[in-house]
Amino acid sequence: MNAKQCLAVATAAIGVTGAWALPPQDPPPEPKAATVIAWDPSCAPQYPVAAIKSGAQGVTRVAVHLDEAGKVSSVDIVQHSGDTHEHRMLDSEAARAIARCPFTAARDSAGKPIPSVVTLTQEWRVDVAAANVTPR
Repeated sequence: MNAKQCLAVATAAIGVTGAWALPPQDPPPEPKAATVIAWDPSCAPQYPVAAIKSGAQGVTRVAVHLDEAGKVSSVDIVQHSGDTHEHRMLDSEAARAIARCPFTAARDSAGKPIPSVVTLTQEWRVDVAAANVTPR
């Protein structure tokens, strides 16, 4: 029996058919979500004075739309902090502030930068004792 015949017999004995099997490959990398690069004072929202005086509190959620470079293309308010004019001031300030923040771009499984949407939450709380107001 020559080497070719031995290989055929060995292959048949272990149930392997067809071409040689390639070694298993590493799975492709997982896609990566966009992230804020750094929380620095320049992109921190400022509590509007009128909202502090009125005691307006709440939670604002924003959807931040990013391009392939991680630059903010738009910001949508997806949850308002409340119903008053002062709450709308909080929502606007959250959107304005996050639009200034630097982001890393999201990447697909091949590592290519892609557009994305990141949802962030801003919680607004007034120290009512210090502000001497009635919370709303």
